[in-house]
Amino acid sequence: FIFERVENGEITLGRFHPELAEPTRKIAKFLLVILAIMLIYGYTPIADSPVFQGLTVFLGILFSLGSSSAISNVVAGTVLTYTRAFRIGDRVKVGDTFGDVVEKSFLTTRIRTPKNEDVSVPNSTVLSGHIVNYSVMAREGSGIILHTTITIGYDVPWPRVNGLLIQAALETNGIESDPSP
Repeated sequence: FIFERVENGEITLGRFHPELAEPTRKIAKFLLVILAIMLIYGYTPIADSPVFQGLTVFLGILFSLGSSSAISNVVAGTVLTYTRAFRIGDRVKVGDTFGDVVEKSFLTTRIRTPKNEDVSVPNSTVLSGHIVNYSVMAREGSGIILHTTITIGYDVPWPRVNGLLIQAALETNGIESDPSP
């Protein structure tokens, strides 16, 4: 109830951002279920069985050895969620992958490239590298600065090319006049 109200903006909790309400609800629900299982386990008839105890120890060791990368991805996904490095729909560059974020989960981040390819990047890889978010400045109303590389032949006078590029920028819709291109 509280998480839904925070997400809708009906309740504010200090510096707690509304987009964090859903993942926080999922984490709290998961922890409550684990706590309930731990509390109920001791009262089950099989809790004192040596066979069942051996089986749970074996499964615990198997799970801990086999899930180290999955757990690191979950931890990285949680850190990425609460640091708010990017949102769904943001244009980002993560390592060598450039595109729009289409999905964020606790294990992976899916990025759709300009070639319409979906790339799933493990969250531990995202967190261990650097993230360039091109959408933050546009979302905050500061605009976006685009950089490009132009190559010209040695026989073309650069002042002419420079003038043509400035003219093309001035004739493009949505380009701010201040600062001038």
